[in-house]
Amino acid sequence: MTMKKSIVIMSFSAILLFLGSLALIAYTLGWIAPINTITTNNVSVGELRYTLTGAFITPTDPITPNQELLSTAFSVDNDSPISSRLRVQITYTAYTNVEGVITGSTEIYEGGLTEPLKAVLAPGFVCIEGYWYMTDASYAFSADSGTQALVSSVYYDPEYASFDFTGRMVTVTLTIQVSQSDNITWTDLAGYDFSSGYPE
Repeated sequence: MTMKKSIVIMSFSAILLFLGSLALIAYTLGWIAPINTITTNNVSVGELRYTLTGAFITPTDPITPNQELLSTAFSVDNDSPISSRLRVQITYTAYTNVEGVITGSTEIYEGGLTEPLKAVLAPGFVCIEGYWYMTDASYAFSADSGTQALVSSVYYDPEYASFDFTGRMVTVTLTIQVSQSDNITWTDLAGYDFSSGYPE
């Protein structure tokens, strides 16, 4: 075997070994892209596996303040073989009136008393920097921990969703993120949108 062929074979082997190592690291640490099976609501991210439940209503008429925007409460059934962390973020459309000029914006729901949107999260959830965690940011669900309720109600509060909202479009988005441990980036597990309804 010539020296040239040996160098080519060794280089090819080194590349294969490098790619194999990257694949093993990605699998071990959960950096695999999400695989969504929408028809069954079964979602996996690396080794994390969940069954999702929940849906927004599909409006056929303009929505009204106090109207429930969920047709089914949101929850997850944790089938993961390892412990994991989970958090929820809710964003929504808000309108403000400054000297007769009405401006729309996208806000993050943090549970404030004067926010125009209200949401009811499961007991134990706390808001930290715009994300809702079970107890605190370091809390981990144990392996195969079963069903965990997330959000049971979402609506616009008539006291703070004032006349400025009349006839205007609103969007509410609920995003669920998961992570295997503290040192791994959060990954979107699922996102749900309510849109096209507008308060009367």
